[in-house]
Amino acid sequence: MSVHIYDALLCTQNKQEFYITVLPTEVLEKVCYVSSRDQDPKEGFQRSLNESRAKDIANYMNNRDGFIPSAIILSAQDSVQFSYNKKNNTINFKENTHGFMVLDGQHRLYGLFKSGKNYYIPVVIFNNLNTMDEVNLFIDINTTQKGVPTNLLLDIKNLLKYENLIKGTV
Repeated sequence: MSVHIYDALLCTQNKQEFYITVLPTEVLEKVCYVSSRDQDPKEGFQRSLNESRAKDIANYMNNRDGFIPSAIILSAQDSVQFSYNKKNNTINFKENTHGFMVLDGQHRLYGLFKSGKNYYIPVVIFNNLNTMDEVNLFIDINTTQKGVPTNLLLDIKNLLKYENLIKGTV
């Protein structure tokens, strides 16, 4: 079993610790999993993976020179023996197929996997969460974040078309 070591920052907010790092998708593909409601009706809480959405993200990365700067949020499971070295500011973990539960970003992550390329992406890792903590964090993330209103997005897209017209790139 491989051991992985990466630079990381320890962050504490309201007594909750988490780690911020950058990991390659080739490693994340080996250690991440989703606990979806349809695959595990008893304990799963994620929605099902939308293959079409993941393919759109892969297409965006491969054919439009896309980039995804937003972090994937993970929960380290006991099987990876996750630890943090304060002296070196590094995390280390053992490779395990169910080592990190994806709490947020499953479509971005699987879209990156589908791209077939190795990307380094920002990751936030929580450690020592129990199932209740994971569910509560998932609910907080998915109920307190607000998307940009559709009418604002349309206005911005029209602005982009106008700017391209002026520059002669349309």
